[in-house]
Amino acid sequence: MAIEINSRSKYYKSVFSIANILGIICLIFAFIALAFYLFLFFNSKKINQELLKKEAESFTLNQNILEKELEITPIKEKINNFSNLIENHKSLINIFTIIENNCFPNVQFTNLNFDLSTGNAILSAHTDDLITVEEQFASIKKDPLLSNVILSGVSFSGEVEKGETSNSEISENEKIEKGVDFSLELTFKPEVFSK
Repeated sequence: MAIEINSRSKYYKSVFSIANILGIICLIFAFIALAFYLFLFFNSKKINQELLKKEAESFTLNQNILEKELEITPIKEKINNFSNLIENHKSLINIFTIIENNCFPNVQFTNLNFDLSTGNAILSAHTDDLITVEEQFASIKKDPLLSNVILSGVSFSGEVEKGETSNSEISENEKIEKGVDFSLELTFKPEVFSK
């Protein structure tokens, strides 16, 4: 009996089986890679479509925002103009406070002419004598909110009763008291109007 050694066929069988196993593993990896590629390919198309849809929506939203901004712009300008107006508003209340704080009891103010653009006022007054005029002038001149005070139009007036004059401006029952008439030209500092 002869023993046959067929070592080649066993070797080929073992290599063939290892090659089969490696081939199968490679095929599995190739199939997984192909499936993953196809998954990403179709998902990327879907994602691209969603992105295009979102871009279209954002474009319409941007158009709506621009339209609303155009509607709001005139209102914003009005608000800014109003805030500038309030900031630059000149308040006349402080003028009366200054006059009240510096007024002597026996001085009667008869007229106030105010020029808002220049901040000047002409205050006409009447009092009994020149000493009061001088004291009134000195008192108001000391006020720190006035930049300039000028005394002008000083005149004496006497008591006139009905029938003593031919002046048609005086009615029958009207009297002009004796005393001194004068005017004060006041120039206010700018901060008077902003307080």
